[in-house]
Amino acid sequence: MSTAGRRGSADTPVITLVAPERVAGPRITPDAEQQRAVDHAATAGAGPLLILAGPGTGKTATLVEAVAARIEAGTPADRILVLTFSRKAAQELRDRIATRLGPDQLGATAWTFHAFCFALVGDATQDYEWGAPRRTLLTNPEQDAVIRELLQGHVEDDVPTVLWPKQWQAALTTAGFAAEIRTVFQRARTLGLEPHELLAIAQQQGRDSWVSVANALEEYLDVLDHKNEIDYTEMVTRAVIFAQSSSGRADLRERYDAVFVDEFQDTDPAQERLLQAIAGGGRDLVAVGDPDQSIYAFRGADVKGIVEFPVRFPQADGSEAAVVALRTCRRSGEGLVNLAVSVAAKFSSTGTAFKGDGRSHRQRVAAPDLPASVIDVHTYSSTIAQGDAIADQLRRAHLDDGIAWSQMAVLVRSGARSIPSLHRSLHAAGVPVEVAGEDLPLHLDPAVEPLLTAMRCVIEPASVTADEIRALLLSAYCGGDSAQLRRLGRALREESRQTNEFGLPTTSSGELIRDAVVTPGRLATHDEEVTGVARRLSEVIVLARQAMGKHDDPHEVLWTLWDQQPWRNDEVRTWGQRLERSSYSGGAQGRRADRHLDAVLTLFTLAMRNRERSAAGGARGFLHNITRQSIPADTLVQRGASRDAVRVMSAHRSKGLEWDLVVVADVQADMWPDMRQRGTLLQADQLVAHDIEDVHPLTTTLAEERRLFYVAITRARQRLLVTAVGEASENGSQPSRFIDELIRSNPTLSAMAITARTPRPSTLSGLVASLRAQLLNDGLSKAERDIAIQILGSLASEKVGDELLVPTAHPDNWWGVREISGEDVHPFPPDKQIRLSGSQLESLVTCPMSWYLGRAVRANGPRNAAMGFGSVVHALAEEAASQEVTPHIDELMVHLDRVWDEVSYDAVWQADVERGKARDALINFLSWQAANERRLIGAEESFAMDVTIAGRNVHLSGKIDRLELTAEGKVVVIDLKTMKSAPSKDSTQENPQLGLYQLAVREGALNDAIAQFRELPTPDEEITGGAELVLLRLTSRGKTTVREQSALVADEPSSTTWMDELL
Repeated sequence: MSTAGRRGSADTPVITLVAPERVAGPRITPDAEQQRAVDHAATAGAGPLLILAGPGTGKTATLVEAVAARIEAGTPADRILVLTFSRKAAQELRDRIATRLGPDQLGATAWTFHAFCFALVGDATQDYEWGAPRRTLLTNPEQDAVIRELLQGHVEDDVPTVLWPKQWQAALTTAGFAAEIRTVFQRARTLGLEPHELLAIAQQQGRDSWVSVANALEEYLDVLDHKNEIDYTEMVTRAVIFAQSSSGRADLRERYDAVFVDEFQDTDPAQERLLQAIAGGGRDLVAVGDPDQSIYAFRGADVKGIVEFPVRFPQADGSEAAVVALRTCRRSGEGLVNLAVSVAAKFSSTGTAFKGDGRSHRQRVAAPDLPASVIDVHTYSSTIAQGDAIADQLRRAHLDDGIAWSQMAVLVRSGARSIPSLHRSLHAAGVPVEVAGEDLPLHLDPAVEPLLTAMRCVIEPASVTADEIRALLLSAYCGGDSAQLRRLGRALREESRQTNEFGLPTTSSGELIRDAVVTPGRLATHDEEVTGVARRLSEVIVLARQAMGKHDDPHEVLWTLWDQQPWRNDEVRTWGQRLERSSYSGGAQGRRADRHLDAVLTLFTLAMRNRERSAAGGARGFLHNITRQSIPADTLVQRGASRDAVRVMSAHRSKGLEWDLVVVADVQADMWPDMRQRGTLLQADQLVAHDIEDVHPLTTTLAEERRLFYVAITRARQRLLVTAVGEASENGSQPSRFIDELIRSNPTLSAMAITARTPRPSTLSGLVASLRAQLLNDGLSKAERDIAIQILGSLASEKVGDELLVPTAHPDNWWGVREISGEDVHPFPPDKQIRLSGSQLESLVTCPMSWYLGRAVRANGPRNAAMGFGSVVHALAEEAASQEVTPHIDELMVHLDRVWDEVSYDAVWQADVERGKARDALINFLSWQAANERRLIGAEESFAMDVTIAGRNVHLSGKIDRLELTAEGKVVVIDLKTMKSAPSKDSTQENPQLGLYQLAVREGALNDAIAQFRELPTPDEEITGGAELVLLRLTSRGKTTVREQSALVADEPSSTTWMDELL
């Protein structure tokens, strides 16, 4: 099947969707336990089966083979139900089952629990007493907003529908209390409790707050019914009600002959009741899971579901369900397997799942021929020392052992407490890092936030602060920069000063900019070069207000803001267009663009749904609902790793993943185990079926924390490093009890206290520093010193193109090794030639002290990102100039993307923004070049000449971006610049760098290049035709900004020019 997804154009490639060819995948070679499980699953009427599968034992492969075997045994694929917990896992199962069966057989459909329940509840052919079909599914943030709106009504209504105890009144409007209420609602409905049943429990226990919660739950469900909406928990609950009904049970059991469930340890009570209805009573149910990896109790998962599976899902004759334990680990070697087994030995063995064959579940053995395991436990004197040491370990593993960055991970118990410091240490050591940060509520997503701020400017301009307007103008949506805002601020302050009777501004520049942006026409009287993006944003806001006035439709308002983005200005691309282009280009930037576009699409989808709802409150109501959401929204793109980098994440997020090298960091006594009380303000965790029980005992909390530690250490395939801080002070941080347990349970393992300073990072600068330190070591032998000198010499002479790779390796560039100079030392003695390039001459004229420090003592600052930006754009402009046919911008961007990651920016978003500006600069160059009628006679032309000035020998040199020839035979010098602001026209007339380039033309230093295109000038002929600064970042009236310098010609034959006088 082939479908054209988008019509091609000059800027948009043609996208064709082609279904991949399906071929049969390889069968696994099952071991004895796997074969037993597959044989049981393939046999119709064999009854329920629990497969206990520890880390790395081939859980998914066994499940796929079991499903395939059942289909091959004759059960139609559409009569097999496969359930799991995440979209990613469901997609993987579908793909692997289809690949395993090959192109000639239909693969079974794998569902998430929520998708399956939504299909049951939303089926248009159903019309049950418990709810109307085709309900709108609320996302979690939308559910949160509904609850907060109800609570707000309980405070503001004269006769509130729900009365709350006085001690809770002040908390009702807070986001935290709404989250508490949501948790209780979810817990009650997961347990199958109706509002009147929750009310009865509250009254029996004498809990006034829970009485109010029960009444609020009834009101909440009534509101959802009235709006024909449903949330995730209620969707599962009502699917269970249907499945438990006589008609529903008969329908589902008639529909499915066999049910397979992955990650069974993560099921909650409602999902277990659903499975009971579909596959209970001894029907064919295959559940795969590991009780030792049950770590989601905070989401409602109950480990008892899997450990009591044999009695909760008995055979048809009432006997316990069969259990098969997979024991062969194919992920990790013997050492890592034995380490994990020692941790698992402390887990409870209570439960019918551990009878018979289930006892061998924790007796895992490593498959033969796996790489040897390397296990280390290190403690450090401080958090900083720990971070530096981890960075050093990762770099050495990458450089010395060849482990890819993406095959390494750092796992922690608490992301908020541990990740920031670790991220700083890794970044400082040159380790590429990808942090799996917590998902944000939709309104805080970086791609959505500026759109919503702009929407507030449209709907509620008075609520937008000066800081928010500044952030909006500097965002990727508007594309402004700080220099533009400073210029605008100065202009508005000057205007304010002139209108004040005392000649003083009365308002800050930030407030003036805010008022100017949200007030229609306020900036119309100012020069567009000054107002820039602020004026364009103000015009877009006016258009959006007009769209809102017609229909009060949030979708129309958003579309106007998106379609008429402030970046739209002739040839300048909008943010949306740049995202589209990046998405097509693929790679890391393409994935980031996909995530941004996904978030924007989610926002538009919610706006469209708002239009379809009654009493939705129009654009203002939509804006309020979105901005009040405090939990993440579902998106279409998995927020996974986007580049070759070390993953840093919490242990909870690591479940289901694996790497060659894993560092489990910050295993501290006060952090892991986290023994803080799990109960919340309303203590939702105490609610059980038809009762309220005491807070979970500490033993339960400790068991779950130990399971989480077990999950973390079992992510490693080859190498595991466990680290902690052990401070010497009595009250300092100390390692966790889990480290002590590891050591006691594994006699060959010991905790190494690392007190020595971490070696310098394994970078070129670190190597140079180490070699220099060796040269200063008096105990070093002559042979060792000679080796260090030889390596430094090799590094000092290594070049990339014309640039030294490691200039710091040469002693001339070392600080502190020369004798302190006295007053009689002259850095430029009379007999020494002074060497000046065009840029150095400009520096000398502008600030002699700066030039002296840079030339005499080499106190130049480090190369920054702006220099890298300019170098890349210049190189690509030269590439374009050298080709006979002007290349398309896409061709140049391919070259740019190959080197763009080498330009050092502080943040990824800055790199993305600057990449867009580099593209704009190249477009400006191509546009300028296309309109330029002069003939190009040289690009990147170098010159050098010696002149005598005031009796001193001066060597002048430079490299000219472009030499061009006019129709009259004059030579024009072109200097391409990527500066962010334009110099004045007057200052350009006496720009020293352009003047030097013209002088070189006049004095014949470029005759070799000129002679190829025209006869050399006679002594009396003036050949110079002037010079131009072409400012590639800037445009005016749709054209690239150009500043001109007049031809370097003396007024009289015997007189001198300004450049001669300057020299």
